[in-house]
Amino acid sequence: MNIQLMSRSRLDVVRYDRCVAESVLPMPYAFSAHLDVVASRWKVVVLGDYDLVMPIAYNRKLLGVPQIYHPFFAQQLGAFGRYQRDVVWVKAMLNALSKFYVRIQMQLNAANPVPTIPGWTFRQRTNFELDLHQAYSEIRKNYRKGHKANIKSAQTKHLRIERGTIGAKDFARLGVGQKGVVSLARLPELVELYGKDSIWVARLVSGEIGAFGFFPTLSRFVKGQERVVYMIGHTTALGRKVFSGHFLLDAVIHEYAGQGGIFDFEGSELPGVASFFRGFGPVDVPYVLAERGNGIAV
Repeated sequence: MNIQLMSRSRLDVVRYDRCVAESVLPMPYAFSAHLDVVASRWKVVVLGDYDLVMPIAYNRKLLGVPQIYHPFFAQQLGAFGRYQRDVVWVKAMLNALSKFYVRIQMQLNAANPVPTIPGWTFRQRTNFELDLHQAYSEIRKNYRKGHKANIKSAQTKHLRIERGTIGAKDFARLGVGQKGVVSLARLPELVELYGKDSIWVARLVSGEIGAFGFFPTLSRFVKGQERVVYMIGHTTALGRKVFSGHFLLDAVIHEYAGQGGIFDFEGSELPGVASFFRGFGPVDVPYVLAERGNGIAV
């Protein structure tokens, strides 16, 4: 089968999205509507008749020469399709990119095998996932003892959960204004894509926000499959005192428990954040950061 590097303008979007939807492990990040928001310029490596696709984001910050970078808010890209787990084809697609780009930095998805390619480095990264097939009562049994105590404490503080009460632009301003949250000029477009209901807030009894999160879902694109992604989140200083972050994530897990699918924590490589996520009883399903060259200017 032949391999092509296809521009966004030449792409058959319907067939591309179908390939992603029918892949072994579909991810919301790889759908064209999501990429149109988070990547100013993107192309696709296409194997055969849309049998396998690999979206890439690129810019020209290397002395005007195109280079591949990994965009924000798209944790796992890489290859999608019927051969998603085939190391031969994944390697062939990466080799094809080497002919066009000197510097490459991209994160593959958890289903992609790790090939051996001269000049490339592959580094495993942490990603915690929680199986949502079980009932909430069963999932909660695997919470860390401290997490259970903190959630119980939060419940006594009369926190309340709101969903969809903040608009896209207001949420973007809130997110950009918080320390540690990466800003994105088109964040409102991303929220609009997944809908206001993807915004969850834990509000304190005083009316102030204790914690907030953006939880886009795979079902926006693929019916019958679910992957709830904790894409953006923050707990305020006041919220930390009453365990608002614990309370918020527990509420989201409770909402989707027993419906099947995955709750995706999106990481983390940060020890403190990783410990917090582990307290909810997930498993580590790693993915790989693939690099060629010596640094990327995003």
